[in-house]
Amino acid sequence: MADVRELRARIQDKIRSGKLPQHTLGKILGGFGGGHACDGCDEKIAGAQYEHEVPLPDGRHLRLHVGCSGLWQAELLKPDQTPRLPAGISALILEHSLCLGCIGARVGATYDAVRRALATIELTLELHREDGVCRACRRTLAVFWARLPALSDPDA
Repeated sequence: MADVRELRARIQDKIRSGKLPQHTLGKILGGFGGGHACDGCDEKIAGAQYEHEVPLPDGRHLRLHVGCSGLWQAELLKPDQTPRLPAGISALILEHSLCLGCIGARVGATYDAVRRALATIELTLELHREDGVCRACRRTLAVFWARLPALSDPDA
């Protein structure tokens, strides 16, 4: 396993990119590893190791070594490291369509919190909602994506 500094940096990158939720989700289950890859460090969680399992709103589950789970949770407690929800969602949906469930799962937020953040995002970005295919779950349903507003031509 990587040293703690390297592991912390990897987990911070995954939080920023949306691969790990940016907010706590409440329920964390525990048990012995089943051979899955850890969502924190990407290494296998062996059967003799204890793992934390975190159910996501979209039905998927995060699986983390106990140490990786602790580092992830510690990072979420740092107020200067926790991205604001609208900013995190904006980064996810900029030019890429996602459904509410997948947006919520990636940022660790409820449908209502995502809807409120989308209303805030709409004030600064060109927000689109349409029936389409979610780029994450590949289901056809209402998806959201954003585009930067067109800048006016100063020479016009």
